[in-house]
Amino acid sequence: MNQHEIQHLIFDYRSPFLLNALRESEHKSKRQGPGSDFYKKSPFLADPNPARIDLAMSVTDPFESIYVKTFRQRSKLDVMTLVDGSDSMTVQDKAPLLSLTEQSIAYSVAARNDNYQSYLLSHSIQSITNAEILPQHFESATRQAANHNEAEAFNDIERLLPARRCLIFLLSDFHWSNEKLYRILNSLSG
Repeated sequence: MNQHEIQHLIFDYRSPFLLNALRESEHKSKRQGPGSDFYKKSPFLADPNPARIDLAMSVTDPFESIYVKTFRQRSKLDVMTLVDGSDSMTVQDKAPLLSLTEQSIAYSVAARNDNYQSYLLSHSIQSITNAEILPQHFESATRQAANHNEAEAFNDIERLLPARRCLIFLLSDFHWSNEKLYRILNSLSG
């Protein structure tokens, strides 16, 4: 894939929550630090940094207190893709679209310099390290149609989830029972 084609795959995403990560990146964080997002004005003794003294507020304060501007640091977001590897995903050319979608997510995360992990869940959990894994899996699944793959690995997704909140993309056609769908979404919401 050339650079022009990759640019068309990249999309923008944001976390709906404040991060608590240490590494700097582009997402809003709970941590205070040398970021570019103004957070609040604090008394100087709460955050003693003379470079950030707010002269306007300090001079106009009737109690003659000194104030500093406090900023929020921006942090890296953990992004995870869980790909449904069940037999229903081999029907009607879903595999190429699924592969393209996973690549688009991977390129978008790389463009934002965030942490990324991608997993294919079928009979077992398989880490997706390159774009060729998905087409190979679905090609072999089409040939071995007698195995009856219902992506049982979704029962073990709790062990994949990081300790911190993260953004999860779930790629599937959702041809699951209501009970399985409820169980999966419930485990991801924690």
